[in-house]
Amino acid sequence: MPRTKQTPRPPKPEFHHDELTTPLTKARRTSIQMPNLRRDEVYSALFILDKTPRAIIDEVIVKNRKHTGNYFFWLAEESFEALLPDHTDELIKPTIPADWLSPFVGKKTVEDAFRFIATLPLEARLDRQFIAVLDIRLYKEKDWLVIYRIDEQGEITSIPCKAELTCMQMRSYGNHNWPTFMDDWQRTGKPILR
Repeated sequence: MPRTKQTPRPPKPEFHHDELTTPLTKARRTSIQMPNLRRDEVYSALFILDKTPRAIIDEVIVKNRKHTGNYFFWLAEESFEALLPDHTDELIKPTIPADWLSPFVGKKTVEDAFRFIATLPLEARLDRQFIAVLDIRLYKEKDWLVIYRIDEQGEITSIPCKAELTCMQMRSYGNHNWPTFMDDWQRTGKPILR
């Protein structure tokens, strides 16, 4: 009987929103209890979970500003003081400092991102129900960011959105249209605001 040569497995790909284990169309149950899910907050979190050039992060932030009129993304990092009420209205302004590095790169998941948001002080002016994630591959290939939503029961769902309209989507249409957007995404595979 001939021996078959076993080929080595390819290296594990970089983190891409758990696509390999949980496709973007599937809801995920978690034990996360998110405090204060009200929708009147000023800023929306933008998480960078894999290595991404700063120029691309700047590009995404500037594109979104064109549609909202202000810099409403908070580039998620461990320091949250800028989210407190006594700070200025414009939280993020390009260009991102040359030494900036996301503390979430390569070692955090979307669930970790929501757990982190849940630990922020209640006075932080941040939308706790929706976060955006910049996946370099989805952005380069399709010009998408991914919007994740957590509900009162800790269930996380996600839908991609045209990159430049993500912040506007999170701020304007969000919660009441989410079931319709989810149905459309699962049925057609097309992102929000295509």
